[in-house]
Amino acid sequence: MGARAAALMGQELVSFAINGDAGSTYPAGTVCTEACTASPGDIVISHMNRPGGGTAPGYARKVPALKARGYKFRTLSQVIGATTSPPTSWVTIEYGSQGAEAVGVQRVLHLTADGIFGPITQAAVKAYQGSHHSVPDGIVGPLTAHTMGLA
Repeated sequence: MGARAAALMGQELVSFAINGDAGSTYPAGTVCTEACTASPGDIVISHMNRPGGGTAPGYARKVPALKARGYKFRTLSQVIGATTSPPTSWVTIEYGSQGAEAVGVQRVLHLTADGIFGPITQAAVKAYQGSHHSVPDGIVGPLTAHTMGLA
């Protein structure tokens, strides 16, 4: 119900892949270890606003090395801030939708592009969302469309 309501408002739910500091309770070494398990595209939740915790020292140890390896760091608001309202070029689509947007989604997912958002397309969208650490609701709203390169 919440995912559907969010989609109707042009929003998408996201989740995090890694709890980087357990509410700012991990010591610096554990923060360092947890943050380094991130893969490209992962969302790591951490609390940089707690100066007494090990979060900032843990990241200070590893961020330079990760940057040297090509990792880029952004806040969640930098990633989805521009998609908090539906782009004018994208209409949220879901099971039962038909048309050019469904064709675009099907092509990105390497499905038969018949333009009908049916059960196969919905299942493929859910799998895609799950692999991109988004809530797998099967609805292609602005964030999913953006990650697919459609919006």
